[in-house]
Amino acid sequence: MNQKNNQRFQETDRRIREYFLSALSEREITKITVQEICAHVGINRSSFYLHYKDVYDLLDAMSYEVRQAALQDIERAQIQSPYFFSEEYALVTLRHVRENAVFYRAYLSSVGMAKTEKDFQTVFETVFKPYFRQLGVESEHQMVYHFDFVKSGFLAVVRRWLEYDCAETPEALVEILMHSLPAIPENLPVPQYDRW
Repeated sequence: MNQKNNQRFQETDRRIREYFLSALSEREITKITVQEICAHVGINRSSFYLHYKDVYDLLDAMSYEVRQAALQDIERAQIQSPYFFSEEYALVTLRHVRENAVFYRAYLSSVGMAKTEKDFQTVFETVFKPYFRQLGVESEHQMVYHFDFVKSGFLAVVRRWLEYDCAETPEALVEILMHSLPAIPENLPVPQYDRW
């Protein structure tokens, strides 16, 4: 019998993740130990190691699943706009953040910008690069500038929104964001840059 499909295994995994998230919301990951998790969950270390190599592996597994869920939400939304920074994309993303607020609050407050940057690199490669190429931007340097601008602003807003316990609805926050951006036409003309 596949142990990962075993109900007891899944329940233990749920309890590990639940405690880890609560601990992560209070302090940095470097201050959380496998021993601590085991003591609170009521398992021995060997049980923990059936699930994860260490706390960083646990965090990676959780963040991977949350990222995959975000991409699935975007696919399910069947967004019509070709413009990646549209209200539709922002709304789907913010709804996802609100539904996973406990994870995002803990993750963004405790892992530091280095880890967040690494996670965003995957988003850059899989989502933004193809989008920029569609717009005719071929220079990776130019793509990085655009991406850094959007990423930094969006992350700052999401962090603040989570600090405020997602006080505004995703719809209200999208409206605020859209008023913060200059009006950009759907058929965005691509500026001509000198090549690097």
